[in-house]
Amino acid sequence: MDDTRPSCFGCYRETGGYTRGFLLVALISAVSIVQPQRMFDRSIIFKELVERRQQERDEFSRFIPCTKAFIDEYFDHPGYVSLVLPNEPRDIPDFAEPLISELRGRSMIYTLNVGMINVIEMYEDDLNGIILTKNASALGEKDICLANYCKHDCDFVIALTEPFVDEANFLADADELIRRLCLRSIFELAILAMVGDSAVIAGSRSRTDDGLYTPADAAILARCEQRDTIRWQRLADQRTKSSSRENVVNVAMLRNYPYAIPVGVGTDCLRFDGIEGMMVEEIARSLKIQLNRKVVKWRNVTVIEDELQWRLYDTMSSDLMFGGFLWSYSPKIEYTSSYGMVHIVWLVPIHMNVSLRGLILPFTANVWYAIICVLIIGGLVKHLFIRDTSFLDIAALLFGVATNRQPIEISSRIQFIAWALFGFFITQLYLGSLADQLMNASAAQIETIDELMESGLDLGGTKLLANLLSTPDKNDDDSENVRRIIQENFIIFDQRTYIRRVQDIITGRNNSLALLVMLNLTNIYNVEDVGHGHIVKETMGTYPLALATWRSFPYLKDINLKILLFLETGFVRFWAKLVSFDVDYYEEDNEMDDNSNLDIKDITPAFLLLIIGYLGGCLLLIAEILFYPSPVLL
Repeated sequence: MDDTRPSCFGCYRETGGYTRGFLLVALISAVSIVQPQRMFDRSIIFKELVERRQQERDEFSRFIPCTKAFIDEYFDHPGYVSLVLPNEPRDIPDFAEPLISELRGRSMIYTLNVGMINVIEMYEDDLNGIILTKNASALGEKDICLANYCKHDCDFVIALTEPFVDEANFLADADELIRRLCLRSIFELAILAMVGDSAVIAGSRSRTDDGLYTPADAAILARCEQRDTIRWQRLADQRTKSSSRENVVNVAMLRNYPYAIPVGVGTDCLRFDGIEGMMVEEIARSLKIQLNRKVVKWRNVTVIEDELQWRLYDTMSSDLMFGGFLWSYSPKIEYTSSYGMVHIVWLVPIHMNVSLRGLILPFTANVWYAIICVLIIGGLVKHLFIRDTSFLDIAALLFGVATNRQPIEISSRIQFIAWALFGFFITQLYLGSLADQLMNASAAQIETIDELMESGLDLGGTKLLANLLSTPDKNDDDSENVRRIIQENFIIFDQRTYIRRVQDIITGRNNSLALLVMLNLTNIYNVEDVGHGHIVKETMGTYPLALATWRSFPYLKDINLKILLFLETGFVRFWAKLVSFDVDYYEEDNEMDDNSNLDIKDITPAFLLLIIGYLGGCLLLIAEILFYPSPVLL
């Protein structure tokens, strides 16, 4: 029989069970002793972790209000913010949640994926961006374009969540971050971090090396002070004050009347004139900017954006360019605020529409019916009652031609005088109106897009103007169909060929091509024909004019402010009138000579009547030979 018996810990045997029971009791005792020790160690670790987290919260409790104050001052629209958080949850700081609650208004949250940072699509709906990252190394080792996380021309801030012991370590991290940023974005960048017990802002001042803007070393720009109120105390940068070359701006002008006109020759004597030229000179004077002026010529390119990108972005040879450019979106080119609107119209050759129809236009149909009735009745009276007056004499009287034959009888003389007076008034009124009618008929040109489509002319222009057809002012079906037909038959010329084609139309050497042109700001309210070219009254659209520069140009906001002031005070309109007055003064003598001389089109009606007379005489001569043959010819 087995002498086992139950126990509270299990079953054991009576024989040999003391050793096992003692061992089990010892293990239980050891566990009961070690377990409180481990719990004590865990409580210490948890306490240290809580204290560390609390210390971080205390440190960043000063950072959050400083960040909020800086956002209100730095961003143009502080109520619309995009917050970009680290992709890893463990890297998201604890103060992210209270920071989001501090950002009142509409806010969007994205995660920062370093691997896709250079190929990510732009967020066109976001105005401002705040990027939270641990340090510069957390953003990766390759160059990055952080501006892709918000819309074009947005402002963004990089907040480093790792506190720094001193400013030297912070500036080293900021330098590493700036060197890997796109060159076109450094001037819109602010780097925030906690250095010691205060929040500071670092940035990179611009400097010029061989006339080109490059980023300088990072510097502390402002420090947050928390006394009675939270405010940012901006610090002066001694390097910017000591370097006068930082105020030099390379400005390139593309000659284009009336916007860009060079005055003088040479680097020292060159000055800018024209609407945009005078604007640039005044902006430089008011902002105390030294201009490095240059007049450039078109390269053999088709699109004007390619020329601007090549000079402003690829070669970085210019900081500001002007020459009557239309504002358009470009990821690499920045435009200033628009200072005026221009019309896009068609320039067509003038066609002479002189025809036989012009001979009957001076009188209406009722007048011609009355004249025909008078001639029929007068012919019957002459044929039946007046024998001493011929039909040739009556025709001479009607046209005001002298005749040496006069009737003898008093009744015939009275009718002779009546025919003479009737012919005098009719011919004077007819000839007076004929010239105007023929000239008006010859100047009746294309005035609508539908007439242009039916004219059979070839349509052409530059690629920029062709692209404008895809952004119409109206969105109705009829205009959309017309634009589609125009785009299908549109001939694109490069800039030089386009200018030659325009000159051909103006000088009258081309009468088979219609070109899409941009009206000057000086004649937008007074549209007149140019030479042998006619401007169609119906416009294709209205588009803004602006100056071109590279993205985040440091003086861009100041220039935009000056342009707005020029518009409000009427300086732009004054410069436009000033340029037009100068041209009128220099061309006044030539216009007087042109008005005093007759052109071939002015005497076209006389040639037309002569041709009609000769053709009529030849036809009558043939009829006389057929019906009244001469004995000499038989």
